[in-house]
Amino acid sequence: MRAGRIAVAGALLAAIGTIMLTHLVTDEPRFVAAFLPTWVVLGLGYGLAVPTAITRATVGLPPKDSATGSAIVTMATQLGSVIGISVLVAILGRASGAASHAVFQHAWYVSAGALVAAALASFGLDSPATAPSRPDLPPARASAADANDPEAARL
Repeated sequence: MRAGRIAVAGALLAAIGTIMLTHLVTDEPRFVAAFLPTWVVLGLGYGLAVPTAITRATVGLPPKDSATGSAIVTMATQLGSVIGISVLVAILGRASGAASHAVFQHAWYVSAGALVAAALASFGLDSPATAPSRPDLPPARASAADANDPEAARL
């Protein structure tokens, strides 16, 4: 299965789990019937989407740049999480449980909408990566370390 389709399925599963969250607040405890399945769906969704997107973002990097590329992608993921949480807190109006149930539902619907947008964007993970041509730069030369690296020879 192609990476984009896996990420799309994961983001859509996470969106479904997020919508399921809107129905969790009731007067009766329903851990096995509601809470557990909701978090399983969310976990499966994020477990499919996030590692697939990170892997796809770094798969074409040369071995010597893979750690830096992975760090940049992880940093962008964390920055996106911070911005997303900030938006949800702004929707709630306060970072506490004092907000009404309807306000929490609205925040979760916004989050589900963002996950659907992420699913649509994930279709682009299957397109081949293209780098712009730079005729003004001299051709890259292999370093002495790359000369003994069979992986670098294939690149």
